[in-house]
Amino acid sequence: MVILSRPMAPAAEKIRVLIVDDTADTRDNLTKLLGFESDIEVVGTAASGQEAITLAKQERPHAILMDINMPDLDGITATEIIANTVPESPVIMMSIQGEQDYFRRSMLAGAREFLVKPFSADELVNAIRHVYEVEKVKRARYAARRRQPALRRRGGDPQHEPQGQDDRRSRRLVRDRRRRRARDGPRRALVRGQSAARSADAGDGRADHRREHEARP
Repeated sequence: MVILSRPMAPAAEKIRVLIVDDTADTRDNLTKLLGFESDIEVVGTAASGQEAITLAKQERPHAILMDINMPDLDGITATEIIANTVPESPVIMMSIQGEQDYFRRSMLAGAREFLVKPFSADELVNAIRHVYEVEKVKRARYAARRRQPALRRRGGDPQHEPQGQDDRRSRRLVRDRRRRRARDGPRRALVRGQSAARSADAGDGRADHRREHEARP
């Protein structure tokens, strides 16, 4: 079991990969091959399924390259254990057997991809990047779900969050309008009363004038 050193201050997040294969040459070749990719780093290697489980729990890699046939604990059993204990670390199964039964058993155990040896560098790198992107989307969705209960506890609604300065200005205008309405209400009622009284007086004056006009010979 080998744990490789990590850079002290990476400029951007790299895809952290764990390599699991019982053949030392295969582990070395895969490590060198991935070393040419600027967005991928190998954080450790393991020679058995049991070592893979231990390193997966310790390193929490973004992807695990798992050989299917290994001593001590085979890749399918190790994948099933990792899928239940370190679900955020997806497994890419590697095997010289391309039979449908191996593929089916690997997927049922929790593997995300299946590569048949020998595979090209492009196939390997594309599989690693694919499972990383899928897992990143799942992590973002999980984080969003965890934020929603906190918003509800604070009385907020993630679908109706304030939209910044415009919302605050609108609420302030509504409050000012209500205050003016409450302050000017009695004054408006008094004005309306005075206007009604003047209208009534004017009406009475016009009626008296009409009666006086009618009474003339």
